[in-house]
Amino acid sequence: MQAESKNLEPKKMMTPAEYMVLERQDEWKNELWDGEMIPATHPNMLHLSMMTNLIGVVHPQLSKRSEELLCSRMRIKVPPASYLYPDAIITTDQNMLEDNNETLLNPMVIIEVVMPETEACDRGKRFKFYRRLPSVKEYVLIIQDRMSIEVFQKQSNEKWLYLPTTELGEIVHLASLPCHLPLAEIYDGIKF
Repeated sequence: MQAESKNLEPKKMMTPAEYMVLERQDEWKNELWDGEMIPATHPNMLHLSMMTNLIGVVHPQLSKRSEELLCSRMRIKVPPASYLYPDAIITTDQNMLEDNNETLLNPMVIIEVVMPETEACDRGKRFKFYRRLPSVKEYVLIIQDRMSIEVFQKQSNEKWLYLPTTELGEIVHLASLPCHLPLAEIYDGIKF
């Protein structure tokens, strides 16, 4: 009975300042979603392998450019009071930062490697948060349990164009910068 009443208690909402104090003390990452602190999902081995492939594909393409690929530990702020940790971010040379350079305000491309247990959230609530950021031009979902890279590109009318790619020989071309993601390289060594 006590467990049931405990579940009915309202969740404690937290201010960004309270979140930052706890975030600096905690060994594990947490996210703040409109005042509610949520533990970040821990990646599995397959997720980490796909992130390694992503870095190997994207980093060489950006090495002589002003854009930069940042992975996992870079927090982004989503106004008015949310803080999230995407799997990967591509930024410009005009980075806007706060919190001792620990929080990025203007990501250009956000990439999530989607695990089965995070898919609904990555497509729904997380994408809803990212769409609040005027700087975000593309949102990329790399699906972990099947060969699929899905790109959502922001159009000039602020609508989002959905571009799925599912064949091994196909290449995803990002519109916001000259960068491509060959499915064969992103999924190299990945077993479903």
